[in-house]
Amino acid sequence: MQKTYRVRITQIGASKAIRLPKELASSLSTTEVILEQTVDGILMKPAPVISPLSQWTAIFARADTGANPEFNDWNITLHDGLEEG
Repeated sequence: MQKTYRVRITQIGASKAIRLPKELASSLSTTEVILEQTVDGILMKPAPVISPLSQWTAIFARADTGANPEFNDWNITLHDGLEEG
């Protein structure tokens, strides 16, 4: 279901803001949004969920740490004649 709301732009400090109607705000499943400027206006969409820092250890543990053939070419820089000294 698509609804259209008309709201006023207000001043909050040095910024401009809008107040979301209660019905619209209560239907959001997030507290953060992405604002995207388009040729037709401004599009507001839910921000992607980012894992909290407390979960990063588990995320890194699942990461693939195997040899990556794309990086083998970097070994050619060992003999490029730019050694220090």
